[in-house]
Amino acid sequence: MMSQTKKPLILPVTYRKVEENDYKNILALQQENFRSGVTEEDKQNGFLSAKFTKEQFMAMNADLGVIVAIQGKKLVGYVCGASFDYCKQFPLLKETIDDISFHQRKIGDTLMTSENTFFYGPVCIAKDERGQGILEGLFNTLKIIAISHAKHYNNCAFFMSPDNIRSSNAHQKRLGVRNIGSFFSPTRKKEFYLFARELEVLTLMANPAVQMTGFGSRLYSGKNQLWSLDEVRPNNVYRS
Repeated sequence: MMSQTKKPLILPVTYRKVEENDYKNILALQQENFRSGVTEEDKQNGFLSAKFTKEQFMAMNADLGVIVAIQGKKLVGYVCGASFDYCKQFPLLKETIDDISFHQRKIGDTLMTSENTFFYGPVCIAKDERGQGILEGLFNTLKIIAISHAKHYNNCAFFMSPDNIRSSNAHQKRLGVRNIGSFFSPTRKKEFYLFARELEVLTLMANPAVQMTGFGSRLYSGKNQLWSLDEVRPNNVYRS
């Protein structure tokens, strides 16, 4: 009788706001994927164009949110979101926001402003865990927090290097973001693409097979579904 090869156990991923013990792992993942430390070959799989300190991550979390993806006991990804006002202290982010304001950039028919749009990113996912839905999980959790914020954000915007092809494709295909233009950065002496996306809240239909686990989105029957806002509870977690 032939023995069957066992499939590797895939641990569920939990998405939540960052905690104190996560910062050292965020900094380590950031260092592994920062542009200057990534080989030219690996850059095809995505890289980070900006680097932040622990204190800056903490400030972004207080301003809007830093979301982490935890698989087992391992931090496998994170995404940041912050207001335009907070982001203006960083030269490259300020250039992005200034371009949005100067050119009166729109997403759909909506003019993007500091009152209705937050800055998305950076986002980073461990190399071995990419393509498994973690990007969607991180984004959907951050989205719920942004919609629930006092400003009730309607949109998010961010920049991306033109040579960050994999990340650009992933964001357009999986998150439905739109390329809304480009701008030239005097500080980096290069062009960057601008992306934006409208936010929406989907209400999960009642289903006895679905059990509530917290706020955000959940992978069910192959589709990401969101809990409605009246089910949002701060600092809860959900699992995919």
